[in-house]
Amino acid sequence: MVHLSAAVRHEAVLAYAAALSRTGACVLLVTPTLSAGPSARWLPAVLLATGGYSLVTAYGYRRSRRITRPRALRDLACYSIAMCACALAQSSLSGLLVYNHVIMLALVFGAAPWPLWAAVASGGWLGLLSAFATVVIVGERGAVAWNTLTEAMNITAVTAIAWIVSARLRRLGRQRDEAYEQAARHAQEFAVRRERAALAESIDGRLVETLRQLVGTDAVRETRLREQLRTDIAWMSEHLAGRQRPPDGDLLSGLRRLIEEKTRLGLVVSADLPERLPALSPAQVDALVEGAREALNNVGKHAGTRHARLTVRKDATGLAVIVADAGSGFDTGSVPPGIGLDGSIRGRIAQAGGRATIESRPAWGTVVTLWLPAST
Repeated sequence: MVHLSAAVRHEAVLAYAAALSRTGACVLLVTPTLSAGPSARWLPAVLLATGGYSLVTAYGYRRSRRITRPRALRDLACYSIAMCACALAQSSLSGLLVYNHVIMLALVFGAAPWPLWAAVASGGWLGLLSAFATVVIVGERGAVAWNTLTEAMNITAVTAIAWIVSARLRRLGRQRDEAYEQAARHAQEFAVRRERAALAESIDGRLVETLRQLVGTDAVRETRLREQLRTDIAWMSEHLAGRQRPPDGDLLSGLRRLIEEKTRLGLVVSADLPERLPALSPAQVDALVEGAREALNNVGKHAGTRHARLTVRKDATGLAVIVADAGSGFDTGSVPPGIGLDGSIRGRIAQAGGRATIESRPAWGTVVTLWLPAST
């Protein structure tokens, strides 16, 4: 199904309103036409021509479903001529007979897609022309002449109010379109992430099966490596089954289990953990524990040392889990972005609302800091 933008729909509403106001303006011409006497024999013809033009333009607005500046300018010129012609044709009749018709037309000029000053100028022009036709052409004097000033201001005010309402409606249409486009982008991004997650799960499943077959053979003879593979297989199996280990909000128990796991694999992890921590969401606990896991994995694989230190610090600004080692270190600027740094560490913490920093240099060691703000 083709999506019709809100801006287009709102523009069509304004066009329909313009068509309705033109039709209503024609109805207001019935009384002046019927009241024309013998002295104003040309008045009915002028009023009928004006009404016919209004009906034609009403049909045009309804059919095109939009109000354009050229059409509004053309209507302004035509109705200016019609107003003067009516004033000339009404002869001795008092007042400007097409004033109510002009008031209805002012709505259309306010709804045209031009700046506020242009809308006010068009309404002001119609008001001044109405006053000119009443005083100069019709020849009114006294109270009727003074009333033309109020009538001119009324026409200008109606045009300005119509512009404010129309501008608000157009703005709402643009905002709704922007919200729709943003939602569509998010839906597309979610679909891509879901497809990638499904692919990753499929790859992980095949990888687990391959590792199980590898451990079941004599290809892996080193005891420590075999134990590491068994631990990783168990972790990946739990991950694929959706059984994430840390209880809701229990970061300390998750970190203690991680330390025990790494200790069994021969990594000496000294811990500095507080007795209590503020409650965290499951997603935050998972991000911190799995980020620390990846940091400890990197110690065992790349640091050239079997010793690491895990520290948890909290203050008024947030909570930090720090993994440090005194190993070989590396040049952070020379390492290309990869799954270990960007995905398992920085990516996880960023999704939880925090940030991860990795400080390292050759022969100095590495410090990985996983930080979540207190307000998260």
